[in-house]
Amino acid sequence: MFNSIQHLARSSVRDAFLADDRVSAAPSPASRVSPELSLELIADRAAFDALEDDWNGLFDRAGNSANMFQTFNWNWHWANTYLATSPNVELAIVVARHDSRPVAILPLVIERKGTLRILAWMGAPVSQYGDVLAERGPGLMPVLRECWSFAIAAARADATRLVKTRADATVAPLLAELGLKVTQQQEAPYLDMGGSPSWTAYAERYAGHGRSKNRRRQLRRMEKLGPIAVLRWTEGPDAMEPAARAIETKRAWLRERGLVSPAVADDRFRIFFESAAASVERPAGIEIAELTCNGTTAAMEITVSCRDRMAIHVLAYDKTFKECGPGNQLIEQQFARAHANGFRTYDLLAPGGGYKAEWADGSVAVFDYAAGFTLAGAAYTGLWLSRIRPAMKRTIEGLPVGWRGKIARWFAKPTTA
Repeated sequence: MFNSIQHLARSSVRDAFLADDRVSAAPSPASRVSPELSLELIADRAAFDALEDDWNGLFDRAGNSANMFQTFNWNWHWANTYLATSPNVELAIVVARHDSRPVAILPLVIERKGTLRILAWMGAPVSQYGDVLAERGPGLMPVLRECWSFAIAAARADATRLVKTRADATVAPLLAELGLKVTQQQEAPYLDMGGSPSWTAYAERYAGHGRSKNRRRQLRRMEKLGPIAVLRWTEGPDAMEPAARAIETKRAWLRERGLVSPAVADDRFRIFFESAAASVERPAGIEIAELTCNGTTAAMEITVSCRDRMAIHVLAYDKTFKECGPGNQLIEQQFARAHANGFRTYDLLAPGGGYKAEWADGSVAVFDYAAGFTLAGAAYTGLWLSRIRPAMKRTIEGLPVGWRGKIARWFAKPTTA
């Protein structure tokens, strides 16, 4: 049966790109890489669950630490929380096999917006990087071309929007070759701790720095308020409640500043981190840290780790301790612990700026890509994604804090499905 589905899908690829309503942004028709290569579209949850061993095996062979959001476990928790409650989202995962062994997995979904079908990375809004898993080598690009064309045809996509794709992602050369439009560029700062024998040696680069002196003053200020402690929870049932408190601390931090984050306001954001943090059977690399002063929460952080990389996903502090710099106090403690535990990269994720610029050794560009494959899809990417949506965002960011606060409170209405 699969052979017939594959044949029909490839035929539709050729027909689609010859159709009059297709636009030039679409890739050229796929060609067969080898007689042994087969492609499969995973469109339902049961088939995704059945991929677990193959997915994990491919990750072991081809994944890197920046693929922390492409692990099976991470996406399994996402599917439990978001896929199960999003009627307008469906799986569109492409699996390429060579002699029955998986050589590439494209973790994609279709997001339905009205009658449009938008091809996107699996994992939004909790995944912070999008990429494919694929065995590298001289055959990588032909396989990715074949997979991409197959994905568009088999999923009947009108357009694509691939957000938060690193410049060094495995898929980046393909997206450059296809000429997809960049709708946004950000920077993902990071600390490179691999060359230092200890955190103390690494931190010497900040010695005498004005901001370093300021952090020491802030620490002394906090010490006058009471004893300071850092509490940590790794994955397990005990981590569920701290995960929920970390999210609520972030929500309060956003409300105070009149900042709008629909993702954080959505109760599924909290539910995802609660369930993923509590999971022992399918750990996702989550840890929660809490800085307390005199027994009161001053700051909280949720990190995600994969191999030799740890990344800050959520960081927020209580405004009561604002003058003590609690956020910086906590992340400095976390940096030291990460170094001691052998992590080489501490990823601050996109966007850059702010406190991240104080610490970073470098940054990696992160792009949002888009392209339309039908006239309607081209209108969506050319008008909404490239013009209207950015203009609305700039307008909101330019409003007074009070008005932004009203918008934030509107987004903070209960959204649990």
